[in-house]
Amino acid sequence: MTKKLSFLGIFILILFAVFVFSQKAPAVEAEKLITPIPQADPNQIVLDQLKTQRNSTNNTEQQKSLDSKINALEYKLSVQATAQSQPQKSLQEICANRVQLDVQPVERPLGILTVREDFLMPQGYQIQNMWRGMFNGLETEVYSGSLLEDKNQGIVIVSIPDLNIFQTIYDPQPQGSLTIQSAEELRLILNNENNTPRYFDIPAQQFTTDVLQVLPAADLPPIPTPVYDPCAQFDAP
Repeated sequence: MTKKLSFLGIFILILFAVFVFSQKAPAVEAEKLITPIPQADPNQIVLDQLKTQRNSTNNTEQQKSLDSKINALEYKLSVQATAQSQPQKSLQEICANRVQLDVQPVERPLGILTVREDFLMPQGYQIQNMWRGMFNGLETEVYSGSLLEDKNQGIVIVSIPDLNIFQTIYDPQPQGSLTIQSAEELRLILNNENNTPRYFDIPAQQFTTDVLQVLPAADLPPIPTPVYDPCAQFDAP
């Protein structure tokens, strides 16, 4: 009786094991089905298509055209494979291999200067001469002259490229074109066509009738933030 019970117990265990295995098998198969398949390189797919076209045509011109495209793609894939096989470079290594241009600052003449006859004519101005100097540590230029369509209206133009300033200021008592005669620091002395003096204060960006009058400085926009150079941190001081 005991032997029969033991045999029956073993038989039941075998049936249970078969049942459990049959339940797990589909899951294993499902895992195999959802295993991601690596996607082929689009360039490789195009290359294979071009080679198929090349092998199926007898037209010499088409063969030359296809050969050219095939060679270009093969070279691209070769470079790509070489790059992928190389270890990724650090930012410091990339910066060390960059080409640095030796840019020397351009020294431009300062003071009162002549200009071309057609200078700023396309913008509607007749310019007589100009002044170039430093203001607030920034290179500044002031052009003097008149409007092209109204020669009686004298003007000066203040140009500060680093601040994107290009400001036209009209002579409040116009008597013809203005010409810069001299400069007292940042105050310009100009003459109109009647040789009447005009005084222009560069910091205030306005005319004054008194060469000694103190004027409040005009508000200037902030200096633009320089472009961040990620390699600057590795440059030797």
